[in-house]
Formats: sequence, structure tokens, C-alpha cells
Amino acid sequence: MHVIQHVPCPALAPYVASYWEIKHDLPLDVTIAVPFGCTGHSHFVFCLESPFQCYSQAQQQLEVCESTVFGLFGIPMTKYFNGPTLGIVVDFTPTGLQALWQLPVQELSEQSVDLTAMITSGIRALTDQMREARTTPQRFALLEGFLLRRLARANRIKQWQTDGRIEAAVALMQHQPGQISLNQLAYTLNSSERTFRRRFTQVVGVSPKYFLRMQRFMHTRRWLKQQSRPNWQDLVTLNGYYDQAHLINEFNYFTGTSPRLYEQVSAGLHDILYG
Repeated sequence: MHVIQHVPCPALAPYVASYWEIKHDLPLDVTIAVPFGCTGHSHFVFCLESPFQCYSQAQQQLEVCESTVFGLFGIPMTKYFNGPTLGIVVDFTPTGLQALWQLPVQELSEQSVDLTAMITSGIRALTDQMREARTTPQRFALLEGFLLRRLARANRIKQWQTDGRIEAAVALMQHQPGQISLNQLAYTLNSSERTFRRRFTQVVGVSPKYFLRMQRFMHTRRWLKQQSRPNWQDLVTLNGYYDQAHLINEFNYFTGTSPRLYEQVSAGLHDILYG
């Protein structure tokens, strides 16, 4: 597997976290299964060679097309790659998908949908152009040009306005997930808890409580990767879990396995992308 990351230009940085090119040089008769856990992001995925298959933990098959939008996923999934594959991924910031495209992100949560059904203009042409491009920089340049045109159009017609309060809430949750109180957060942002919860869900796609659980898990995953001999009680305390059982249950929910097994075994593609 070959993975290349590209950082977006400053104009797109509030909306796009990264671009990725992911390539598998597999023989036609070989299939590999790659587990993929919670990432805390929504994605556009463009399959430029053989499409992969994707299943949730409950073995429900998720839709994967030539171009697919994946909403914010917490539940783990497994992707099956067969033969040579080449994919381009747009990894949005938590508020970026809704801000740039005004898509119904709440309906997309933990769903995958044909992108051309959601965005009818330009997606097929972009996919064809990236497929015909000879190099990775050319593919990233085509993608960034497409997104910059979208940003310019949105600015020109004043189709949307960013919500600074929700962006501030997201930043606090990402940096201090073990110490955040949603009641206090709503008060700090000068909002009622009900209004804050409704608006957050409209912009991010999931409730603030669920998003906070995601962020706490991702902090836990990063902490585990940095420790050669983790102290589990420190992990419980630093990340705001009630006790060790709570930690294990949350980890199993977001990865499908226990923290100890996750620590011992290569966990999958999300370790490369979001570790």
C-alpha cells in the first residue's frame, strides 16, 4: 500500500483537512481486508481504478461508487481491496462538508452515498480528469482547483456563512475532550444547551455528545501509540472515562476490539491517516 498526503492551500484549510492518494498494487486474484475505525471526519472518495467493497461491523454493505461521500463515521468498518486500486480522498474538517456544500450532513452520518446524486455538477468530469492525469501532483491540482472554484462560487453568491460558535466548540472538543462539559460549553458560547445541540448537529452531522465521544476515543488512540508501556489508570483519568470498564466499552464501540488487542495488532488504514 502506498499513501501520499497533500495539505490544502490556506484558502481551503478551514474546510479541508487533507487530501490523500491511496494505492494498492495487488494481483487481480488477491483481496485484502483493511479495518477502518472512527476518524472524526467526513470524506469524498474517488475510485480511479478498481472500486473497493465496504462493510460495517454488522456486515451491512455500504454503498461505494466511482465517487462516494462518506458522512461522519464513528462505527468501525472493513474495506476489501481486490486487484490494483487507486483512490483519492478529500478529508473534510468537522464543519467543512456542510460549510462548502450545504449537504444534509445529519442525514449522511454513518452513511455512504453516490456523490453524483448529491452534487450533480462537475463530479463526473473531475473524476475522469483525475483518472487521465499521469501524476499524483496533477491529480491533487485538479482536485484543489475544483474545490477552489466551489469556494469562490459560494462566496460570490453568499450561499452560506460559517458559524464561529460551532467552530469554536469543535476546537475545544478536539483539544480537551476529557475535560469538557457540554452545559458549560453552551454557556460559554452564549447559547442555550438545546439551541447549541440543534445547531451543532446541523453543522457537524452528529450530536455534540457523540462528537465528544469520538474525540475522546481519538485522543486515547493517539495516547496509546505514544506509550511503550501504557498506564491504564492514567489513561482513564486523563481522558475523562468513568473507569476502566467504560474505557474498554468505548474502545470496543469505535474499533470493534479492546485497547490491549488494538495496541498489539496493526489496527488498519486509519492508523496511517489519523494516527
